[in-house]
Amino acid sequence: MNRLTVSALALLSATAALISSAPASAEPAHPQTKLTFFVLQNKATGRCIDDSNVGLRAFACNNTSFQEWQAVPIEGTGLAIFWKNMNTGRCIDDSNLGLRSFDCNGLDFQKWWIGQSSGGTGAHPLEWFQNQATTGCLDDSFDFGLRSVGCNGTDWQTFRVEE
Repeated sequence: MNRLTVSALALLSATAALISSAPASAEPAHPQTKLTFFVLQNKATGRCIDDSNVGLRAFACNNTSFQEWQAVPIEGTGLAIFWKNMNTGRCIDDSNLGLRSFDCNGLDFQKWWIGQSSGGTGAHPLEWFQNQATTGCLDDSFDFGLRSVGCNGTDWQTFRVEE
């Protein structure tokens, strides 16, 4: 198995396990599920991916729901996910309009492959995210901010994923 497969399976398995571990309900028509949200912190800048009324950006990590993201598995796509913001409900979208948050719509512009980078530790892996439509990777630098550019394996494209 390659690093992408192992990393994505681990993240998707953790999400699925938390959802399926919800307590049994007396009313099976309305089972309770626990949604798991992650903070995505860039290795190079230390900033977190943030979606607020300002829009999608990298911003100082501040423990708010603007920086909490749900990894939503996509059926039938292999190991792809949507990143859906807890506060706004919008998804990270990379299209000809640029990197932005946008209403979740199921298009490839919002589907992301996950890859694992070296240097992470057990509960805090380092990941990179590549868009299925554009093949660009999420990238955060002090000079250019949060953007999507060609994948290059640098720390600017590496994110710590924390629950």
